[in-house]
Amino acid sequence: MNLARKEMALVLATLFRMYDLYRGQDGPTVELYDTERARDIDPNHDYIIPFPAKGSKGLRVIFRH
Repeated sequence: MNLARKEMALVLATLFRMYDLYRGQDGPTVELYDTERARDIDPNHDYIIPFPAKGSKGLRVIFRH
């Protein structure tokens, strides 16, 4: 389990190093898509682990080249 978490952290770190935040420029960028903080990111339910609100599709992003 610890190895899987480390691998996921490495993949996310690699993605965020390769892509810049989208501000209208050219090149590899990442942009939030149809994401609201209160609905998709902030925890709304807490059973054993925190969950977003019902009906949320989660954090969605667009990768551009």
